[in-house]
Amino acid sequence: MEFIDPLKNGIELLLIGLALAALYIFDRPAVRRRSQRNQPPNTLQ
Repeated sequence: MEFIDPLKNGIELLLIGLALAALYIFDRPAVRRRSQRNQPPNTLQ
């Protein structure tokens, strides 16, 4: 019975980690698009 709680906590941590990673990955392209819109095209070169 003692091993069930650590497994549940580990799974919850993994789900939270995956969620945060997904949000971070999906937010990066949006930030890049915003930066490209705000910055002049010469800076991209």
